[in-house]
Amino acid sequence: MSKRELYRIAPGALSSRVAGLDLQADGKILVTYQVPGTRGPDEGAAWASPSQPVLHPLLPMSRSYTARLVNDRVVVAKPSGRSLDEPANLLVSDLQGHTRFLVGPVADDSVSPLFDFDGQNLAWVTPTCGGVRINVAAIDATPGALRPPHCRLRLLGGARVISHQRVRVTVSCVGFTFICTSDQVVMSAPGPGGRQLAVARVIPGSSEVIGGGSVVALLRLTRTGRRLVEHHHRLRVRVTAEVRDVHQAVPPPQRRSTVAVLRNG
Repeated sequence: MSKRELYRIAPGALSSRVAGLDLQADGKILVTYQVPGTRGPDEGAAWASPSQPVLHPLLPMSRSYTARLVNDRVVVAKPSGRSLDEPANLLVSDLQGHTRFLVGPVADDSVSPLFDFDGQNLAWVTPTCGGVRINVAAIDATPGALRPPHCRLRLLGGARVISHQRVRVTVSCVGFTFICTSDQVVMSAPGPGGRQLAVARVIPGSSEVIGGGSVVALLRLTRTGRRLVEHHHRLRVRVTAEVRDVHQAVPPPQRRSTVAVLRNG
């Protein structure tokens, strides 16, 4: 077995930190690196090989890159916008920088996008109403842009009265987006003649995004709501929320609802 060094990249080639490396079987290497002199942690990507041991810039600057190099093709995940927290899209590029969109957005593990590439096939993860789905397809048969599934509103831990006037609900983002918020939450109960009676409304500014892709909202009981919970320790209610993606510049809210049991005590 030869112990010779194949090649090295000159120290002056990169004046900033290396963010990632990927090595191909023939010795080609893909480097993602932080670009100096840019606003924010912008990253670039470049490749080198034993026969051309210099960095060849490959992709435009992005907020972040996660990449795989196989068979002289690069599959790269890049945020769909300027925020590092935004879900990533997957693109493929040859070594000349000719790039095309594959699929997105894809799910992540809160650190990096979940995907892999073997040179011919691509595997990635997408959200569903029940959690996530693992997909595998030929690189030339990927579905392109994906629309998040429109799922019924899901509450984590139900709905509970936490004081004389307040109700706490935790809205799950699963099946809608990766990180969501909601400042429009209404709770209602059946009334005379089939009318819906307002039981509680969200307190402006009370919504708080928490881990796991969920948002906690505090609601204030209406006068009708206070009267109902005084007489019912468990009250069947409908919770309606306008949920929106926190990362979209002009987020179109999605109105969703579910039936829940409001517990008092």
